[in-house]
Amino acid sequence: MAIKLEQVRVTTNGKVRLDVPELSVGLGELVVVIGANGAGKSTLLDVLAGLSAPTEGSITLHHGDDTTGPDASTRPPSSNTSLAYLYQTPETSLFGTNASEEFAFTLRRSVDEIVRQWPIVQAKSLSPLGLLDVSPTSLPPTWSTGTKRKFAYALAEAQSAKYLLLDEPTAGLDAKARSAVLCQLQRQVANGQTAIVSTHDLDDFLPMATRVWLLDGGRIVFDGPPEAICAEPERLLEAGVGLSPGLRLRAMLRETGLLPGDTAGTLDDAAPEQLGAKLRIALASGDFQAPRSKAVPQPLDRGERWSDPDDREGGEGRRTPAADIDIRLRWLVLTALTIAIACAGKPAPLAVAVAATIGILIALRTPLRRTMRLTAGWAVFAILTLAVSALQLGPPFHAHPAFHAQAAVQDLREIVPYWCYLQFSQLYVTGFTPLEVGALFARTFGALRLPQPWQRTTGVIAMLVTRYISAIDAMYRQQVRAYEARTLGRRSHARGTSRAWAWLRIVHILTPLVIRLIQFGETTADAMAARLIFIRPFPTNAAPRRRWTWRDVGFTAFGLVATTAVLVLSVCEKR
Repeated sequence: MAIKLEQVRVTTNGKVRLDVPELSVGLGELVVVIGANGAGKSTLLDVLAGLSAPTEGSITLHHGDDTTGPDASTRPPSSNTSLAYLYQTPETSLFGTNASEEFAFTLRRSVDEIVRQWPIVQAKSLSPLGLLDVSPTSLPPTWSTGTKRKFAYALAEAQSAKYLLLDEPTAGLDAKARSAVLCQLQRQVANGQTAIVSTHDLDDFLPMATRVWLLDGGRIVFDGPPEAICAEPERLLEAGVGLSPGLRLRAMLRETGLLPGDTAGTLDDAAPEQLGAKLRIALASGDFQAPRSKAVPQPLDRGERWSDPDDREGGEGRRTPAADIDIRLRWLVLTALTIAIACAGKPAPLAVAVAATIGILIALRTPLRRTMRLTAGWAVFAILTLAVSALQLGPPFHAHPAFHAQAAVQDLREIVPYWCYLQFSQLYVTGFTPLEVGALFARTFGALRLPQPWQRTTGVIAMLVTRYISAIDAMYRQQVRAYEARTLGRRSHARGTSRAWAWLRIVHILTPLVIRLIQFGETTADAMAARLIFIRPFPTNAAPRRRWTWRDVGFTAFGLVATTAVLVLSVCEKR
């Protein structure tokens, strides 16, 4: 076997996102993974690629030519240099200046060597995907999304990896590009490579698949040949997967008797001339009607599904417990406490401020993971600041090495407030969409009887700022994930001399991130102009209207009492 999973389980915040008791893939197989959005397809591929470690269980990858030999191992998949992962938005993993640099990084060769061998690169990797117009100096940021995705597939193919993990490789491609990717994938599997493909394009991938995995709620509910799943469309609908046009047509033909009822094949198995003759007779006689049997039932309501990896922490617009508090009262408390903390400089008011901040985080049930991430960033900043200010290194900078504890304590007092500010930053807009925040600002300016242009401008600015805050965080995490997927085979080589240059990898993340942010801003501006946001009055009715509850009153009272305590202690200690 090529890949084997045993008792693999992935949980996030107590929720089971993937649960696979036992699963194996043979050499040279093409496995198609299907399931509804959030069923666990991307999580499964992340675990197989080594981007996410399973909470429980083990994964065995075969690294040699003999599955029973000593090369079979259970080492992390990410350490395998013969594994290529093309994740859901592969265009985000392009960070080179031009096409030759992208291939040089992927193949670990010099740019000059890639340029000299460009005809070979074209014939082997680019031509099969219809990318003959790409030259060594072509600029990936100027390409269309479809061209970027085909180019990313060409980079993955150029690695000649034994294992291919593809997450929706044909998404966003036109018919010609999709056909090129499918043909290239067929050639790779025919050459002995093992491919695991997650997709919603059943008509494209089922005819070429050797096996199908159907996921529902993180569990594999079907594992078998494609003919079996085609013969039982009820399984797909029960798992929340809609029938593709081909499968729907097949079910209708079976219902009307144009296809044998016991056949387990696909439409390709039927003789075209025989099927065409039967269809013409049925249409002429008027007997061809849509089936009304249970062969094509309605999808079942499966309730809430686990989210995809990029949506684990309450994405934009998702309601969180923080939204239970009126946003106006939340802003009032956070702003007042921020001003009070800025006036604090002694241990007592700072202790009250930190305690109040922790109390607010608990009251709003802020995700612990996000809080710890912000705390970790603050801790690194604090350690570096204290080291610079309180540590004497000795000659040639100082006469003697020493550590000034008093200076460290003084600097720590000045650094502690920034931890509170960081935690407050995530609470100002958590649980509300940018449109709701902008509408609230516009409504506030309207209540103050300010001119209509002021209301519109304030609402638009508030909406854009809120949108960018969430977009920068989401895009940064996507770029990190894209870089990790792109460099699976290079992690084991990050030792020795190359480790000294590891810090340069941040450039490969920040460069495409800046480009994407610029494009994001341009797209947002065009969308707002198209919807006449800059001309029409801002839609103030988008802001939530609600009456205050006892929870709002209690939260506000707690915040104002804490603010008063910090201010009183600050004044008392200054006297």
